[in-house]
Parts: sequence; structure tokens; C-alpha cells
Amino acid sequence: MLTSLKIENIAVIEKAEILFSGGLNILTGETGAGKSIVIDAINAVLGERTSRDIIRSGADKAKVTAYFENVSETVTEKLREYDIEYEDDGSLLISRVITSDGRNNCKINGHTVTVSMLKNIGRDLITICGQHDSQYLLSKDSHMSFIDSLADCGEFLDSYLETFNKIKAVRRQLKKLLSNDADKERRMEFLKFQIDELTNAKIVPGEKKSLDEQKKKHQNREKILSSLSLCDAILNGRDDMSGITAEVYDLAESLGELSRFDSKFYSLYEAVNEFKYTLDDCSAEINASLSDLNEGNFDINAVEERLDILYRLSKKYGETEEEMLAYLDSISEEYESIAMSDELIDKLQCEYDELSEELFKRGCYLSDCRKQTAVSFEGDVTDSLRYLDMPGAVFSVDFKDAPATQTGIDDAEFLFSANIGQEPKPLAKIASGGELS
Repeated sequence: MLTSLKIENIAVIEKAEILFSGGLNILTGETGAGKSIVIDAINAVLGERTSRDIIRSGADKAKVTAYFENVSETVTEKLREYDIEYEDDGSLLISRVITSDGRNNCKINGHTVTVSMLKNIGRDLITICGQHDSQYLLSKDSHMSFIDSLADCGEFLDSYLETFNKIKAVRRQLKKLLSNDADKERRMEFLKFQIDELTNAKIVPGEKKSLDEQKKKHQNREKILSSLSLCDAILNGRDDMSGITAEVYDLAESLGELSRFDSKFYSLYEAVNEFKYTLDDCSAEINASLSDLNEGNFDINAVEERLDILYRLSKKYGETEEEMLAYLDSISEEYESIAMSDELIDKLQCEYDELSEELFKRGCYLSDCRKQTAVSFEGDVTDSLRYLDMPGAVFSVDFKDAPATQTGIDDAEFLFSANIGQEPKPLAKIASGGELS
């Protein structure tokens, strides 16, 4: 129960406190006295959507504080879910501050909460019935929701929605495939051009890096040749000097001779002998590289042309060879899909026809469930009207077939007649304000 409401800087109210007692509390006053502002303040403190325009002119912020006693177990259960402390006596203190920059500061028993948390708890604290609530009945589109709220048709509705979503997906695919044939032809020609261009390029992962290295090697050929020649001279000697290899061979031979007389030199002999083989491998590699450079078979123009092709393709289809090949796979699949579209269209059309039959069948189950509920609903409303001293009133629910939508394959509309002999007509056209209430 709401026992206290404090309002600060809401609309024309600078500061006010209202204390509510048990039983019926009535607020009266002239138009513009602020009755609706009190309701707006209650809505705000319950977490309902509000605007910064609610702040009193000239103020930076507005605040509403509400104190409740003896809250329900449903509320305390939600407080436990949010880890909010609550009093054993069932009291609850809620506050909401709305600032001019649109920010909200909401607290429940001193704990800061979000607006959505506040709204979730607030809906179990107070029920607000406004003077225009019954206007909702004037919308024919809302009538089916009344039936569904009473009907135990959840299983039928879920089943219908599952099929409806499937048929929507198939219809979307068909629409895409049945697009203008000229557009499909142009798309296939464009894809064919791209596929041929990438396929004929014979792209190999890592090729660009290898070609860049070859180009760099050619551009520095003289430096590389000079360095290799020097390495060869150091290893194998020149006219005026012997090379390291020959010296190491002599060293290995001498150590081998020494090891015959003193075994401690044998390990040194093995190490130098192993190094001798390493030098041989190094010398062979250097000589092979010198031969390759001296033969002059490298075609720099061919390398640059190939790099130019790869660069041009990378601007269109992907930075790396892997990305270009992945794009090739993607457009090849699309081309194949379009090429086989006629076959796919036939397959999807069959699937669409089967789903349409299934949708109609499940829609009929849903409609039958709603109609059974409507019969009971009509009787309950009619009984209530008679209790309200309207013995000649007739209330019925009119079902009409409709194109399949997300809500089913039929429409529902409430029909009403207040007097005997008067044919029931749509509620929105015939009911007076009092009858609507």
C-alpha cells in the first residue's frame, strides 16, 4: 500500500507531500489543479517512461519519493532476485531523480537500480486505471489479443509461428531468385569475368613475397656478387693467399698426427674435422650462388610484370593471395548458385507449397481454439452486461477469414447491440462512452 508520496519540481508543483490512509482516498480539484501531475509522479516513481519536460521550469532536476507498506510476496521475491535488502515489516522506499540532461537516478531501499528494474518491481506495487483505458477497445486490431489472453492456445500459436517463419524464409529466397532475368544475366557475366581473371592468374600463396625477394636480389646483384666472391676467397684462397679451408685441413691433419701420440688431442681433432665438413658445405653453397648470378638467366621484366598483375588483382579482390583465393571460392559458389537457380526455384516452390498447406492446417487449429474461447467469452460478457441492468444487450465476437499473417489466418472483431431488436454492429461504431466503459 502506498502511504506517502513526496513530489519536488514536477510540472507546476515545487514541493508537495501526500499522505494516504487505508480505504478510499479521493483527490478533487478544478481542471489544472494538478491531479494528473500526481498520477504522472506516481508513474515516474514506478519506472514508467517519462520526459525531462516534466521538470518544473527553472529547476535542474525533479524528484519523486514513494513509501510503501505491507508489499506483496511477489515484490519481495523480485527484491531478492536483484539482491536488494528489504525490511521484515514489508516497507519499501523508492526514489527517482530526473535531471535536465535526461539522466535518471533510481533507488530502492537505498540501492541504486536501473529504470527497467524499477519498472519490473513497480508493476506489482500499483495498478493505474486511466479515463481513456477503455478506448483500447475501439481498435479492431486489439480484439484478437483479448481472445488470446483468455485462450489456452499457446501450443497452437507457437506451432503456427514456427511454420510461418519458415515460409517467410522460403518466400524471401524465391523472391531473390525470381528477380529480373536480365539482372541475373548481367550478374553472371560479371562473375564469369572475375572468375576467369583470377583463375587465369594462377595465384599461389606466398608468391608475391618470393618475387619481391627475387627482385631485391637482382637490384643488389653487384653487391651480392662482390660479397660472395670475397667469402669464396676467404674460404678457398686467392693467388696470393691460401684459404681458411686449406688451413683447417692442415690443422685437422696435424691434430690427427698428435692424437696418435697423446689421446687428449683426439677430441680436438674430431671437432676440427667436423668443422672441416661445415666449411665444405658453406663453400659449395657459395659457389652455387656465384654460378646462378654469373649465368644471368634472371628475367627482371617477367618478375615485374608478374608483380604488377598481383598488385592489380589485390586492389580488386583482396590484399593477400589467400584473400584473393577465398574471394574466388566465394564468387564461384555464387555463380554456381545462379546457374542452378531454375532447379533451386522448382525445389523451393515445392517446399513453399508444402509449407503453405501446413500453415493453413495449423492456422485452422489455432482458429478453432480461439473460436471455442470466444463462445465462453461472449457468455461471460453478456452475463456481466445483464448484471449491469442491460438485459437486451448482445455481445459477440465476429471471426472472418484473412490472409495468413503472424497472428493467424483470421481476424476477430467485437460486435455489440445495446437494445433488443438491434442487430449487433462493430463496437467502435455503435457503443456509447458509457457502454464502452
